[in-house]
Amino acid sequence: MFWLVFFLALGMLIGKKARWRDAWDSLPSRLTTGGLIFLLAVMGAQLGANPELLEQIGQLGYQAVILAAAAVLGSIAAVHLLDLLWWRRRQAGGES
Repeated sequence: MFWLVFFLALGMLIGKKARWRDAWDSLPSRLTTGGLIFLLAVMGAQLGANPELLEQIGQLGYQAVILAAAAVLGSIAAVHLLDLLWWRRRQAGGES
């Protein structure tokens, strides 16, 4: 845990003091994208090498679809409710 915080703080310090910021603006984005692709590839290889998981992939797929749909519908409902409350307050003369 110490090393994680150390390298995070070191990266923040380097980013704050960097004078080459304009020339290298896309570097962090490229590094992040490359890191995510690498992590996804490693996760996929580990999942593909697990025979027990591959046997249950159909059941897990249904559960994943149900959970994803519930999350999306819940988010839409929450945004709609907040939007209604905000519009009511704004039309009643409140601040925006």
